[in-house]
Amino acid sequence: MIKYVVKRFVQMIVVLFIVSLLVFLLTNFIGDPVDMLVPENATLEQIESARARLGLDKPLPVQYGIFIRDVLHGNFGKSYTYGKPAMDLIFERMPATLELVAVAACLVLCIAIPLGVYAGAYPKRASSKLIMSGSILGISLPSFWVGMMMIYIFAVVLRLLPASGRGNTVMVGNVALSIFAPGGIRYVILPAITLALTNVATMLRLTRSGILENMRQDYIKFARAKGVPAKSILFGHALK
Repeated sequence: MIKYVVKRFVQMIVVLFIVSLLVFLLTNFIGDPVDMLVPENATLEQIESARARLGLDKPLPVQYGIFIRDVLHGNFGKSYTYGKPAMDLIFERMPATLELVAVAACLVLCIAIPLGVYAGAYPKRASSKLIMSGSILGISLPSFWVGMMMIYIFAVVLRLLPASGRGNTVMVGNVALSIFAPGGIRYVILPAITLALTNVATMLRLTRSGILENMRQDYIKFARAKGVPAKSILFGHALK
């Protein structure tokens, strides 16, 4: 057991090292952060001063070594855009991310599982085929396009929901949440649906596949022979 844990830990360290190296190289090759910090009419001296202040005038291996050293000490650097520590920005935005994920997960569970059970229990019905056709559409459509279309329809054309922002927040313990604030849920609906759409389609198909397989098992036939109601068979036996 100890050997297995040590092996997995070493593998984790190697993976983290490779990921950190890739992220570091990509962030250095996709653009120069100094361009975001200096004005457009900045002189060469100002540009070089900003580069030296950020440590970007050093060779890449040295920059990476400094990056690893800081990470090991719990220092993840500062945001080039906001000038704040990166971890502070992450924790500042974490509540909004968590409530968005929570709402999207609830949508996935409440929509995908019942529809998947129904489609798996009655695969030959026209409604089941319609559900599966919709799931293919949900998987095929890219999330960014769905998001833009929903903003255009519900925010721009119909003006029913806000296009961006978070709205008012209320303190729940030490966490600021918007879903419990008056009107706050309106800001979560569009991004949550966009986030959930692909996951709904995927889980729906997985649930249907599992139900189809289990409905052929002997214990399901035995439950039917005993006169167990269809709802109990589906949700109490097959869905497990």
